[in-house]
Amino acid sequence: ILKPRSQISKHKSQISNLKSQISDLIVPELKATTTTGYRVNLSGSMQGMDALRVEYSHDGGASFQTVAFLTNTPGGFQISPQVQNQPEKGVIRAVYIRKNEQVGSFSANYPVTLS
Repeated sequence: ILKPRSQISKHKSQISNLKSQISDLIVPELKATTTTGYRVNLSGSMQGMDALRVEYSHDGGASFQTVAFLTNTPGGFQISPQVQNQPEKGVIRAVYIRKNEQVGSFSANYPVTLS
């Protein structure tokens, strides 16, 4: 049985909305550890995504800066402190990337102490 075009368009719209809702549920779950030299190591599943964009906010900061793109985990990166040779607290968060587009929602904020 052939369906009228209006029904087909309606179903395509519903599928598109469902894909968007599912995408919003995709959230990185990570484990963050720090080492000397202001380095952060992240581990967790990539969930088949191309990359993980990692952002950092200095303690008390209102904004996040991109500090790394990881194409696999575990992976590590260095964060430049605001004051050299001084310990620093902040938070990192991450979001998946697939085909150069953000997928899902940001992870929880993970507190880090850098030294």
